[in-house]
Amino acid sequence: MNSVAVLGEKKMVLAFKSLGIDVFGLEGEQDFDKSLENIEKYSILFITDSTAEKYKAKLEYLYNQTLPAILIIPGNAKNREFGKTNLSKIIERALGGDLLQ
Repeated sequence: MNSVAVLGEKKMVLAFKSLGIDVFGLEGEQDFDKSLENIEKYSILFITDSTAEKYKAKLEYLYNQTLPAILIIPGNAKNREFGKTNLSKIIERALGGDLLQ
């Protein structure tokens, strides 16, 4: 069992497969719902920023768990504000204050 997985747009995450990382490539909401059934078994989960933003409500429960550790990575979205905001939350949670401000 691999302890690292990537969740995001199919075209964006397929390259991770060659690195031996489990990939959950999404083409629609049905793919996302199927992926949710499997991603909790991983220790580290990378999610593209556009996927994290699009399915924010459905992913919220994962952010409050210890595992998997969720890391937002750049996807194909032009707007990077969601990723920056999420990184600020992670830093604030880990250190007790936001160092990016």
